[in-house]
Amino acid sequence: MMKKSNQVGRPHTGSGWRAATLASLVLCAALVVPSRGSVGGGNGETVGTLPSTSGGVSLEISRIANDAAPAMFVEGSMQAIYDAVVGLSGRSIVTAEALDTESHTVRVTFHGDFRLELDRQAFEQGALKIGWTVPQAFGPAQVRLSLGERVLASGIVDGRSLVLPVQALESTGGLDAAPLDITTRGRHGHAVFEAFASGDRLILSQSH
Repeated sequence: MMKKSNQVGRPHTGSGWRAATLASLVLCAALVVPSRGSVGGGNGETVGTLPSTSGGVSLEISRIANDAAPAMFVEGSMQAIYDAVVGLSGRSIVTAEALDTESHTVRVTFHGDFRLELDRQAFEQGALKIGWTVPQAFGPAQVRLSLGERVLASGIVDGRSLVLPVQALESTGGLDAAPLDITTRGRHGHAVFEAFASGDRLILSQSH
């Protein structure tokens, strides 16, 4: 049974989440903010198997070659990721790499097609970052970032990892009002990422 949590960061009336959207445009000046770590995942220090969370979810960490397709990642402390993940379905391979051993910061990358559910309170308290990696083998790729029907940013990405404004939008209720979508088209096809909020869950999905 999935854990229950008190709702935090719910929608604010008026201009709250719209202000966050404007702030996200600043973050998207060069599409979005480049992130640390290697592009493609799977080459960094692996961190073993993530133990079951209180929601009963276990993530098996695999060692794989570089993924030629875009993939979503979560950055933060291992404990914060343990606490946040409450559901995973679909077909996905999960890899992990250590980014900072002193702060125990890791990047967990989800390859393939999946639906990942995070507890919103744990996500906010853990200050987790959500990002998108476009390997050089896939790009140069046209990337479009939208909130609902509104295009926030677009551009060409080639071999970069991007931090997305998920945290800012989620904490102010923006993802309750409209989903955040990324559409990526490269030399090897296309990929779609979506993030939206539902009750006390943050839902992240990826398809190719």
